Amino acid sequence: MVVTVTLNPAIDKSTGTDKIQPEKKVRCTELLVEAGGGGINVSKAIRKLGGDSLALFSSGGRNGALLKELLDQLSMMFMAAALLVSKVSPVVSMLLL
Repeated sequence: MVVTVTLNPAIDKSTGTDKIQPEKKVRCTELLVEAGGGGINVSKAIRKLGGDSLALFSSGGRNGALLKELLDQLSMMFMAAALLVSKVSPVVSMLLL
């Protein structure tokens, strides 16, 4: 099993179009929303190729919840870590959720 670490996870949004013409309205396909970020993308590729991986990433708030939901839909193994920043000390600690 490969463990990937994503320090800066992302929610990737994309769409497409058949053609672009000057001064014409662009008609796009439906919005595609995917979990992304370096390690998450590597874990998705490993899974697509038939391998096993565990994606470890920082997570929090609505975006963190959406990342977990998107990875659940792909049946991917992952561990999300909440980042805790102390107001007293500049030390950042991680809690695995």
